[in-house]
Amino acid sequence: MALFVYGKGLDGKALEESTTQAIFIRWKNESHKEAVRRRIQEKAALEGACAVVLLLPGEAAELRPGTLLITGVASRTAAEASVTHTFDKETRTFTFSEFRWRDQPAPNFFLEGLFTTQ
Repeated sequence: MALFVYGKGLDGKALEESTTQAIFIRWKNESHKEAVRRRIQEKAALEGACAVVLLLPGEAAELRPGTLLITGVASRTAAEASVTHTFDKETRTFTFSEFRWRDQPAPNFFLEGLFTTQ
């Protein structure tokens, strides 16, 4: 999932609170993965996002299953954290534990260079 955070309205006026849009992302192969990356970057640039945050399952982020990677960038900063989770199929609920900030955010294919030209 990609979260786009906006600090101003489309008319340029500041919003009372930041607006966030979430989109589901999925890729089938490396070619499609590149297209998803371009779409994330185009959406952020065209709509003036002030930050983009990705939520990726551990397997997609080269972490162990049962881990969720939270990584984000803004114009002058980047951050990354991981959180372990379990899913109870009977109650259809997630339980989260072991939230950890990562010391140095790893380069992220989808977010690399996103705000470098702004």
